[in-house]
Amino acid sequence: MSALFSSLVEQVSSDRTEAPRTVDFAKKADVLSAELLCELLVLLKGICSSISREVDCRLFCHDLTLAKAMPLLLLLESRDKTVTSIARFSHSDPGAM
Repeated sequence: MSALFSSLVEQVSSDRTEAPRTVDFAKKADVLSAELLCELLVLLKGICSSISREVDCRLFCHDLTLAKAMPLLLLLESRDKTVTSIARFSHSDPGAM
């Protein structure tokens, strides 16, 4: 990890005792280096992948996967009822729906 990323992690962990505050990311964006942004993206991708695997493991006993359950959840929430909107939200092909 880069030194900047380590200092951000330390700052976040020390701020946990304080009240939450808002951060203006537009002002902070010019401070972040490309290396830090790449590290954050890799970290976020790993988190999303981990969550997806955990959901798949929990849905396995119901003979479902996240890809199968996502359209069902969207229909239950009644956000969008069209095939194309559900496919767009779940990042899949409308023909697969």
